Amino acid sequence: MRSYPLPFFLLLLTACSSNLTPFGPGNVVELDQDEQRLWQMSRGEMDELSASGLRYRNPAMQEYVESVLETLLGGNEGAYLPLEPRVVIVDVPVVNAACYPSGDIYLHTAILGRMRNEAQLAMILGHELTHATHRHTHRRQSKTYAASGAITYAAVLASIVSGKLGTGIQKVGGVIARAAIEGYGRDLEREADRVGLTLAAQAGYDPAAASQMFDRMRAAAEKPSNSRSALLFYASHPRMTERAENCRRLVRTLSPELRSHAKRVGEQRYVEVFHDLIFDEAEQHVAQGRFDLVADTAAFLRRTRPSDPRTGVLLGDLKRHEGDLVGAREAFEQALQRVPSNAAAHRGLGLVAAKQGDAATAIRHLRRYLALAGDASDRGYIESFVEQLTRVE
Repeated sequence: MRSYPLPFFLLLLTACSSNLTPFGPGNVVELDQDEQRLWQMSRGEMDELSASGLRYRNPAMQEYVESVLETLLGGNEGAYLPLEPRVVIVDVPVVNAACYPSGDIYLHTAILGRMRNEAQLAMILGHELTHATHRHTHRRQSKTYAASGAITYAAVLASIVSGKLGTGIQKVGGVIARAAIEGYGRDLEREADRVGLTLAAQAGYDPAAASQMFDRMRAAAEKPSNSRSALLFYASHPRMTERAENCRRLVRTLSPELRSHAKRVGEQRYVEVFHDLIFDEAEQHVAQGRFDLVADTAAFLRRTRPSDPRTGVLLGDLKRHEGDLVGAREAFEQALQRVPSNAAAHRGLGLVAAKQGDAATAIRHLRRYLALAGDASDRGYIESFVEQLTRVE
């Protein structure tokens, strides 16, 4: 990885559109009273998140995201004091990320399942980190952040997980909750794009690959009419469209020297670490009927995880949706050859066999599915369907 002289990085830090000095190498920053209050409020929200039970505890994933953040910081975390950047993964099935003023970056499991390589991870970490280093919350603070009774980010996440987001989201006023929904405004978001992308490129990541992160977010973004979770920043199609277009412009402005040395993508390692979350996302899209996204993920997994039986199940679900019952049956059968106890493959094969008029095979595999998936959410439906098939047989 090529190292760049300190003045280059200082230029990056000082080129912000405010007289607030950014945290970083060579800069001495003292918090004023307003910012101290923001930090105190954010610590309260972080404590609430820690107590919420939403933290996703996976040592391998945690170590990996921290290593990427350390790479972005150039192994010089002490130069950012009193800012102490770190990454926390939260188990929330909606694409989003957020950063507290003190440097804590929160990544949803859904956004990790949406990305495809380490360069994209570096981009999102760089973008969120910039909100902290360049003190965006302080620059945009208003009375709404300190509103009495304001809903916090932890409360927003808990309501998403419980499916009870409701109209209360309109009352959000917490330090991070509002930024997670609205962003920081066009100018500060563009600054986060610029600094985050440059940090990623400096760290050796391919800026073109990194900038595709926002394209992936845009592809999966839901329309507000379909889901209140679409109000979250990274789940908003208009906001991700703006971010993607801005990053494509920024890539073209990077110096040829920087681009010539920034080639790292890191797809294989990323998939090794996060394949479970990628499959989780695909299963969610199957349940939502978003088969355009299923097709995209299936093609990716056929290339990167061809021997994984879950890839076969995903292909089977896709082909069943497309009406290719022969192809679907073959995919499910191959998945079962690799792992005979794969409940999803038994379910898929049973449904396909029923569609083909093979009641005996359908009954056998659906019963096996029920035996393997004790807590299946569709147990009642499958049991009724098997009973119906038995009468017909």
